Amino acid sequence: MEGLEIYAAMFAGWALAGVAGGAAGVGTGMTAMPLLILLLQPADVILVATLGGFGAALHLTYAYRASFRWNDMKPLFAGSLPGIAAGALTLKAVSVPVLQLLLGFVLLSFIVFQFLRGRRLFALPESPLTGLAAGFACGFTSASVAIPGAPLGVYVILRGWDTDRSRGNMSLYFVFIMGLSVLAQAMAGLCTMRILSIGLACAAGSMLGQCVGVRLGRGMDTSALHLLILFFICASALMLLWRAFGL
Repeated sequence: MEGLEIYAAMFAGWALAGVAGGAAGVGTGMTAMPLLILLLQPADVILVATLGGFGAALHLTYAYRASFRWNDMKPLFAGSLPGIAAGALTLKAVSVPVLQLLLGFVLLSFIVFQFLRGRRLFALPESPLTGLAAGFACGFTSASVAIPGAPLGVYVILRGWDTDRSRGNMSLYFVFIMGLSVLAQAMAGLCTMRILSIGLACAAGSMLGQCVGVRLGRGMDTSALHLLILFFICASALMLLWRAFGL
């Protein structure tokens, strides 16, 4: 698919994905990923997803600007930087399929235990150390398997944050991690005009869909939000296993 058709398909697909992502505060890019895989060359998928995801995160951060808490985010930001470095170094020693396989099974195990134990294992304490550890995990998975949202979702659920606090904090974190990714890709000369234009179409579509999703999500309670986040974590795990087995 080329020309205006691909821009229209990306805009429409990301608009639909944005409805779910806007309600949850996370998941727009994950929901749109099958469309990217179907229509784009493998080398372009991550680049376009990063640009589209950054635009989506910017919009959600604005939409939930009154809900995020800087004290929650500072340990996450600080832990992400060494996590990104560790993830990049790990790629030199461990193959990507092995990392995808391990992380996929870890996430699926978390999902199973959550439901077996009433969808909540325990509550993480209010401590900068837990935030640093979560940020490290998010940075590591971002640099190694390009899925930072799954460990962030686990952290949000185990912290037991309410709906607004969860969505505000997740949105701000994604601006940070996706912004770093966009900057790194641009410095590496990977963002061609074609990639940039498709990414902008994705971002525009996501913002339109998220406007609807944000309105739909206003009446969502914390239990429903955490269930939706669990769905996205499960989708991430299945995608990692799918990639690991080369399906």
